[in-house]
Amino acid sequence: MNGCRWARGGVFVFLGLVLGAVVALGQDMNVSPRAMGMGGGNTAFSDDATAIWSNPGGLGGQRTKLTVSWKTFTHYEFDFTDTGASDDLSTVILRNRVGMTEPIAIPAYFGFVMPISEHFTLGIAHVRPFDLKYSMRFRDPFVDADGAGPGTAGAEFLREYEQRSSRFRAALGFRCDFREEGFLSFLGLGVGGDFTYTTLQVDDFLRGNAGPPLVPQDGRPTQSTDDSALGLGAGAGILLGVYQSPSFAIDLGGNYNSDSRYEEFIFSEFTFDRAFMPAIHWPQSYSAGMTISLFENWPVKITGEVNWSEWGKAAPAPESITVVGKTGPVTSTPLNTESFRTAVSYSGGMEYRMRCTWFGGENVWLLPRVGYRHQEAPWGEDRVQAASLGINTLILNSNGPSWNIATCGLGIEFHGDDVGSPLRRIDLAAEVGGDDLNFSIGYTHDW
Repeated sequence: MNGCRWARGGVFVFLGLVLGAVVALGQDMNVSPRAMGMGGGNTAFSDDATAIWSNPGGLGGQRTKLTVSWKTFTHYEFDFTDTGASDDLSTVILRNRVGMTEPIAIPAYFGFVMPISEHFTLGIAHVRPFDLKYSMRFRDPFVDADGAGPGTAGAEFLREYEQRSSRFRAALGFRCDFREEGFLSFLGLGVGGDFTYTTLQVDDFLRGNAGPPLVPQDGRPTQSTDDSALGLGAGAGILLGVYQSPSFAIDLGGNYNSDSRYEEFIFSEFTFDRAFMPAIHWPQSYSAGMTISLFENWPVKITGEVNWSEWGKAAPAPESITVVGKTGPVTSTPLNTESFRTAVSYSGGMEYRMRCTWFGGENVWLLPRVGYRHQEAPWGEDRVQAASLGINTLILNSNGPSWNIATCGLGIEFHGDDVGSPLRRIDLAAEVGGDDLNFSIGYTHDW
């Protein structure tokens, strides 16, 4: 372990994987590159500043530290061809593109942890774990197409939909240590209060009755809409030291993050009908995990986790809209009656810790990571017209209703000369197995 003679080649191989063509989903609730490299789970971690979001029960006992991270997201977009009819999708090219939320300077996670007493720790964080950009099609009941008879919404649009959401949390963690060795070694509890903010940008492109979409040469949409809203939320977590010894430890963790329903916050809410303009609330989520830490000759951390994200309750259900048009009542009906659903993910991974004397002496450590995650999509079995939100039907080029995702990661940790000195850590992670590229980078600085 002291020499790490083989590690130099492994570092270059890993960096090649990160910078190469890796693919993944990128819409899970994880904000930690360390956790991403281990499959995505860190609910049962007691030494990670992202616990403000992933489990405030793990805050207690942590030293003062700051963590920042960025991650990519999968954006589902469309392009046009010059031929085809408007009653199918032959004129539409569906594509997946890796992207980052805008502005890029805003991270997916920015958090600060500070102990305020022997048992209590305060955490403040900004969290942005997902960025929704979808393609949709719908028939507008407010625009009668030429020749459309009563009861028919004839004007079909393609819609580019992007919703960006941020969550600001103040959390308090409590930890009580019962014993240094044996069963039930410690208990950690934590709660958090949240303020959320979301923005929505929608661009609509009119499609002709027998031809390609009618898009101006400058690429501008036929009509555009934007809005924003505020909301409230909360979170709570628990971390239990099941067993502690000089050779290994076992911890169990559980976390709950509430939804944030924007129309229930009186100071600002969306100004349009969600059946027509499908704003998605922040979904409620639950997670449970276990971590096994080995200390002596084989310093490994092994973790497993399950997560539920209730997208079905956050998104508007399929719904028809009827209005009185020029020729009488006009009804717009979604093309798919499938709604969003609860997305479940199962993950597992490991982290190995080794000193590297060739890279900075005795105070530099490498932490290679590997993991796996099975993740369900929030939509159903149809991989093209996936689900409907109000009168809007998602049109995607998805690899499936679920993904088997392999992950890898690397941490580079720098310590001072003294025992227990503060650390500086750079974390990298990448995933492969889903719809598009996904990677993450982060930095932790403690005092």
